[in-house]
Amino acid sequence: MHVSLYTEIINTNSYYPDPIAGLNGEAVVLPAFEAPKMKKLFQINRFNLLASDKIPINRTLPDVRRKECIAKRYNTSGSLDPQKLATSVIIVFHNEAWSTLLRTVYSVALRSPVELLKEIILVDDASQRGTCKVILSLLSCYNYVKDTNIVAFLGSLVPC
Repeated sequence: MHVSLYTEIINTNSYYPDPIAGLNGEAVVLPAFEAPKMKKLFQINRFNLLASDKIPINRTLPDVRRKECIAKRYNTSGSLDPQKLATSVIIVFHNEAWSTLLRTVYSVALRSPVELLKEIILVDDASQRGTCKVILSLLSCYNYVKDTNIVAFLGSLVPC
């Protein structure tokens, strides 16, 4: 693949979700005319990015846990110190696609108990994709869902 075309493709945000795509974990069916584009993107990402870009940020998924796990309740109040229960979720990524990174952050923020989630820390391990830097700048400017702090770090964790 030509280098400039590759750079253009990985730095393009094609995230245009369809509210019913992937509903309840169903497969996203793409029209036949999108197959060449899907194959090209698959070579870069090694997953179906075209389908991923159609799935909404807050998609619905069935609860596949065993009945005992669904019924289990944890005491997160009372005698336990909330400061000791507060959790930081660290998401390290490199050249991640816009749609998957956004869905990951939103999934953690929306599905974690508010009293347990202190912050979400995003660490960009020297991504070359422009969309990764845009996402970090957007997310780090806001305290998104439930006043969760979202902290972003740009650059490599490991010196080259």
